[in-house]
Amino acid sequence: MQNKKHNYPLVEVTWRDSFAQSGWQRMPQTELLECYTAGYLVHRNKRSVVVALNSSSKESANSFGDTMTIPASSVRKVRRLK
Repeated sequence: MQNKKHNYPLVEVTWRDSFAQSGWQRMPQTELLECYTAGYLVHRNKRSVVVALNSSSKESANSFGDTMTIPASSVRKVRRLK
């Protein structure tokens, strides 16, 4: 079986995360956390962006490891990496 490299682009996703605290506080945090995730862009639609840190090089396998699904409403930017 021949190894074949996949065609999933490397990207950096900038997204906003929610924030929670427990216990009493005078004023809750009002700013959302800005986060950055880099990896292979394996899926993107109106509802979500899926990034994987690992992928299989086997021609017959579309398998990925360490995936993260980010709601599209949280995504600020998707930037292609070289």
